[in-house]
Amino acid sequence: MKLFYLLIAFGAGIASSLQSLFNGHWEQKLDLKTILLVNASVVMVGAIAYYLFLAGREAGKIEWAQMSPSILVGGVCGIVVIAAMALAFPRIGPLSTVTLFIAGQMAAAIVIGHFGILAMAQPLDVTKMIGALLVASGAYLVLR
Repeated sequence: MKLFYLLIAFGAGIASSLQSLFNGHWEQKLDLKTILLVNASVVMVGAIAYYLFLAGREAGKIEWAQMSPSILVGGVCGIVVIAAMALAFPRIGPLSTVTLFIAGQMAAAIVIGHFGILAMAQPLDVTKMIGALLVASGAYLVLR
């Protein structure tokens, strides 16, 4: 089962690069506001389809009382990712953009895991620290 989730994460990385490629291409031909609107529309249609057709008997049950404004953070971050990647991909190149994207993800993951933000505690041991330093070293080599 762990392999399944590893493949999902790997596939998300591929999807992120393809998303950036196409959004960057179209941002240069159109504009960022159009790219954000189109992407938001696609996500909304997909979310509604999931909610109505795939959620099954759970559809229609929204736990409003359990929500806080922090539920919006994911959407805000999604807009930032889409906009930043669409702007950076064609201007600094795919490899530099993805390298910095991964470095930023890694830095955030270290902080999230170390401080256990939203119960996502994962102690930073020597092996993980060496891995993070290797990724940072690779980023340096790619960007120099």
